[in-house]
Amino acid sequence: MTVRILVQMTQQNKTTMLSALVPFLPDGSLTIVEEMLRDENYHLIVSRPRKTKLGDFRPPHKNEVPRLTVNGNLNRYAFLITLVHEVAHLKIWNKHKNKVKPHGQEWKNLYSDLLSRFLYRHIFPEDVERAVLNHVNQPKYTTGADVKLTLALRQYDKPTGLISLKEIPIGTNFTLGNRSFVLGEKLRTRFLCVDLENGKKYRVHGLAQVAPDYSSKLG
Repeated sequence: MTVRILVQMTQQNKTTMLSALVPFLPDGSLTIVEEMLRDENYHLIVSRPRKTKLGDFRPPHKNEVPRLTVNGNLNRYAFLITLVHEVAHLKIWNKHKNKVKPHGQEWKNLYSDLLSRFLYRHIFPEDVERAVLNHVNQPKYTTGADVKLTLALRQYDKPTGLISLKEIPIGTNFTLGNRSFVLGEKLRTRFLCVDLENGKKYRVHGLAQVAPDYSSKLG
């Protein structure tokens, strides 16, 4: 997917193109998104897939406006939640600049408030809505840090043939990205895994999406 600039909202140009987000958002959510962003100045970009993040917020340099990005390969519910996460950063920056922590209490309170606006409106499926309800009561710095929400959202991803690391037996070989490992002992939310190429041990999160090789299962 190529990077596409969908919205440029500035004091000089108040004409938005938020309707371009329709293919990425759940039905019924666009109006609420428009309301959230009505008085803000920003660039909004639907980005090509990135392995290290779902979205991000970048404060403006001189003579620029803040920039929001969201990965375009996310399912609609994950896209919306990620967008709200970044909009909360935008609003906190515009109000406080760098005087508060990026994921401090001010951000948590606003993020919870913004995300709550999409509840009880038949925007999320029931399982995702339950997870979002819990999420807004205990907001995390990233969706991936909320196990229940992550698992609920994954039910609506396109099939990839990958499964969560925690679902495969200890001693199974698996591929993560372009690297191969063998699954070792569990360490709370992570597993101690051995890189089959260099023999080094790494801690890998149990929610990591991997391709198991059951033919090489030890024992």
